[in-house]
Order: sequence, then structure tokens, then C-alpha cells
Amino acid sequence: MTISERQEKILSAIIKEFMSSAEAVGSSSLVEKYSLKVSPATVRNEMAELTNLGYLVKEHSSSGRLPTDLGFRYYVKEMMKEREVSNGEQVKVRMFIYKKRFSAADLFDEILTYLTNRTHCMSIALVDDKFWYKGMSLLPQFSELRKVDVLEKLIDITENVREIRELFSRRISEDVCILIGEEFEVKNLDKCSVAFTEADYISGKKAYIGVLGPRRMRYDNAIPALRYIKKMVEESVRGW
Repeated sequence: MTISERQEKILSAIIKEFMSSAEAVGSSSLVEKYSLKVSPATVRNEMAELTNLGYLVKEHSSSGRLPTDLGFRYYVKEMMKEREVSNGEQVKVRMFIYKKRFSAADLFDEILTYLTNRTHCMSIALVDDKFWYKGMSLLPQFSELRKVDVLEKLIDITENVREIRELFSRRISEDVCILIGEEFEVKNLDKCSVAFTEADYISGKKAYIGVLGPRRMRYDNAIPALRYIKKMVEESVRGW
């Protein structure tokens, strides 16, 4: 659904504020901080329209707005600027992938360490029935993931390869797939998101590699990193 350029700027500002604070965003705080060059009243009107269109939702306890799954989806697809993998990172990733490519345990330990350090979220990988994860202890830094039922479910899925496989089976045509909030279709994880990719691995196997975190994860960090890892894994095992 198309929105105006001004609405895009306001939606982008709200999402950036929410990514930082995880709290509802009001109109007055946006005008000056993001140089919107319109009055707070105009911002409120546009926020109301974005709410009607499904990109924002009004918090019951205040006049502020929160981005919806649709709002995040629009931001990632239409507005976000990716933080590309630096030349130094590319060299590092290429070296450990080529060095470790024939030992799945060693390879994915290195990959998940890199992803966790880059995104500050939990990283996951699956090859056949082998599942690895790293960085779960980082998730409670996000206030919306501190609830007991959320943490219990996150622990539960790390012990359930079938559920992880079902999650990865929802891959669509993009090189990096993103499931946001309720798209996750996992009970108690509607405040979470996962970004993942599928890479060809040795002996015709498929490797699924992803980053799991809150809806406000840094997609601009995760997506280019996953895309580059997919490329390097496939190049390193081509012909084997």
C-alpha cells in the first residue's frame, strides 16, 4: 500500500525512535529531532492516517504510537538503508569460512559468533538434524523479551529441531527471508522477528542460517551479513 513521502519520513522516524526506546512515540518529540519541517499537529494527523492504514497502532495508556508488523515490513522493504559488510569483515568471514568449511560444527560456530557480535541478537543454524545457536543470553537486554513466557518459549524452540525446521520451511524467494512479529506463527513470540537465509552446503545439503531477536532488531546489520555469508558458504563448497 503506497504512502506519501511525508508519511514515509514520519513512519521512519517513529520506527527509529521505537528501535531505541521500545516505547510509544509521540508527535512532539519527532518534529525537532528528525527535522520534519511540519507542525506537531500535522504529524499527529499523519500518524492518525498511518494508524488507519495499519502501519501504526495507538497505545492505550498514552497518545503515542507503536509500529505494527506491517509498519516494520514497509520500513525494511522500502526505506531502510543496509549497513554493508565492510572490507575488513569480508576478509575475516571469507577466511574462516574457507578454513572451516568441511567441519560443520567448526564452521557454524564461527558464523554464529560473527552474527551474534554484529547484531547483538541470538544467531541460529540448521543442517540436516544438527542445530546450533549462540547469543541467547543477549535477548533479555530487550525489555519486550524479558517476560517469562517469552524466554521459556525461546528456550523450548532451541530444543525442538522440528519446530526450527518448520520455521525455516517458510522461506520465500528472497535471498534473506524475514518473519516479523505475528508472521512468526509461534505462540508467545509475536514480539520477535527472525531473518534467515538458505545456503547450498556440501554433499547437496542445505544450511539454514539466521538471526533471532525482537521486532526492533537491527535489520540493516543482519540482512547484509546473512547475504554475504550465504554467498561465501556457497562459493567455498562449489564443486565438492
